[in-house]
Formats: sequence, C-alpha cells, structure tokens
Amino acid sequence: MESSNNIKTRCKRGHEFTEETTYIYIDVKGMEHRQCKVCKRNWAIENVYLKPGQEKDNKNHNTDKTHCHNGHEFTEENTYYYISGGRRKRSCRTCKGSPVVKRKSHLKLLGWTPELFDVVLKEQEQKCAICRVELTPTTGKRSGRTACADHEHTTPPKPRGVLCSHCNIGIGNLMDDPEIMRRAAEYIEKYNFESGGKPSGPQSLSS
Repeated sequence: MESSNNIKTRCKRGHEFTEETTYIYIDVKGMEHRQCKVCKRNWAIENVYLKPGQEKDNKNHNTDKTHCHNGHEFTEENTYYYISGGRRKRSCRTCKGSPVVKRKSHLKLLGWTPELFDVVLKEQEQKCAICRVELTPTTGKRSGRTACADHEHTTPPKPRGVLCSHCNIGIGNLMDDPEIMRRAAEYIEKYNFESGGKPSGPQSLSS
C-alpha cells in the first residue's frame, strides 16, 4: 500500500524526488513512504553533527559513510534499514549476524569484555564460581552448564564471576540478597538433615 505522499514530485521544501535524493521505507502498518535525503541531511547537520564553532560542510557524516565501524562495506545486500525513534537508520548485516559481534555487544551490556571473560573463566578453571560444575562455551545450544557472565546490578554494571546458567538464574531469583540465600541454605540443610538426604546439585560445593 502506498502513501498519498508518493504522488508528489517534490518534498515540502521543494527538492525534487529523484532516485538519488529519495529514501523509501515501510512503516509498521505496511505503508510505503518517501523521505527527502537533502532535507534529512540538512536536518542532521543542523541538529546532530554540527559542533559549536564548526562551519557547515553540507555533509551528513553518518549516512555518507561507505563502511561500518568494523570495516564492512555498506552495499545494497549488506545494509539493513530500520526505523528507530521516528528516524530511518541503517545497520551492517554482516555485523548483525556475526556471533563474535553479538557476544561482544552482549558482554558490553553486562560490563564485561570478551578478553576479561576469557581471563576470569581460565582463572576459575572453566568451572562455575559457585557450584564448580564444568562449563560449556557461550556459543551454540544453551544448557544448564552454559558459561554466563555474572554482574553486579549497578550503573554501570560491574563484572563479578562466571557462573553456570542454573546458578546465574538462581541468585537472580533470590534477588542477589545474601541474607535470603543464607536462609535458603538453612532451609535446605534442615530438611536434608531430617530426611538423611544429600544435596542433589551437579557437584558438591566442596569439590
């Protein structure tokens, strides 16, 4: 379905809609819209990219880039367009689908870097910092033994240790509260003592 705006030959500021000056995008309702590249570039210069004291050079320094920050060329096949905050943006398909880039971005949100994660995991002998179960890589199919980057819930987040999925989810469900965890341990120990049972975890904490 096309918008009535697509019938016009010029934008509201008088710039002609040509193949070189026109952005075409689809909104969430499936409507096709056009946007003037000249107006978009001028707005970006006025509102985003022009620093105090900097003279206008009539160039949008983001949309005119030919490669992403990882060096991949913005070709038609390698460029993904999306709408965010009412603005049309682009992303590199190669980076978007790369497990390495995804891992780096995910760890960054948690306050980690891939290098720090690998160092800490090595220091822990590839084992969970709590239950000491042998950990599996973070890539591929996830399981209870998947290595997880634990972090302190602050702003910005602070790295702690590497845990298995079970322990990572467990301390989160217990709200990262040591007092609640101690009471939970006392609770389990009480009923284990009464029944003569033993902890059913993957490995004793004393291992």
